Amino acid sequence: MKYSITLDISKYILSLMIVAIHSALFPNILYPWLRLAVPLFFIISSYILFNRIKAEGDECASNLVKNYIKRNLQLYLFWFILLFPITVYVRRSWLDGGLIAFFKTFIPQLLFSSTFVASWFIIASVWAVIILFFTRKISWKIMLPVLSVVYIICCLRSSYYFLLEGNDVISNIVYNYESIFTSPVFSFPVASFWMYIGKLFTELKGKTVFSKQILITGVVVFAVCLWIEWKVVIKLGGFNNNDCYIFLAPLVFCIFALMKDIDINCKYSKILRTISTVTYPLHASLVVIVSGVFSHLIGLNYSWLNFIITVIFCHLATFIILKLENVRWLRFLKYSH
Repeated sequence: MKYSITLDISKYILSLMIVAIHSALFPNILYPWLRLAVPLFFIISSYILFNRIKAEGDECASNLVKNYIKRNLQLYLFWFILLFPITVYVRRSWLDGGLIAFFKTFIPQLLFSSTFVASWFIIASVWAVIILFFTRKISWKIMLPVLSVVYIICCLRSSYYFLLEGNDVISNIVYNYESIFTSPVFSFPVASFWMYIGKLFTELKGKTVFSKQILITGVVVFAVCLWIEWKVVIKLGGFNNNDCYIFLAPLVFCIFALMKDIDINCKYSKILRTISTVTYPLHASLVVIVSGVFSHLIGLNYSWLNFIITVIFCHLATFIILKLENVRWLRFLKYSH
């Protein structure tokens, strides 16, 4: 498809941005621009899936969604097993309250969010696709406002929670919800919003909604607004985490609207796509190892060096996997990507 090569290259660039997030690469300079990466990842995944559904017909939708879920669960299981020793070390605090407390934390994380570091994207995308599949007949005039409210709630939990602190009713609601479903910022609520945007683009395909000039203007204006919002949040109260911002949504919309129609030729696009897929589940655990080694050996942790080494190892891991998965008894390595 015309857009696939461009999106493969985009996913590779986005994977580097995500490594930069978790290695804390120049946060005072690169934030909040790095926060574009995860939303665009969700949108691209959804856009590709629902484009296929649109092309092959609604009668194929169920099988396509099942295959999407199967591939993602295989990906999750592969990296869950491979990274299990690192996960045990990183998540060791889960055992502090005993076995019952561990399962109260582990099971919601396993079902709805993250076990190995940064794995929440995979599970969140599975739940989001299921939600969007069963609501696919509902008009965008209903779905978009509802999911926009969901996203605003995610922004409140992420960047604006200082506005709600001190309210016992809200605190209890948040506590009870997150004890079951974990934070909406790192699970299916935020994923459903972003993936619906990707689905919406497939429904609008071929329709001229905004001109290129308007979209470019939108990118500039909303980028400035996002930067101002980020600074204001820091000044007023700081963020609970800095994943979700109000102006991130229109900025991401404009960027993807421009990006999806760019036609780029690159013979290495499939390799870049594989690197991005391997990088996403692997990188955060590598960051933990690399930063730990630096701190132990020299007592310092240079974020830029952590970033470079992690990226190199992710690339090496990908090439090793691509080489070894052709060996008969190592074909299971294909589930890594």
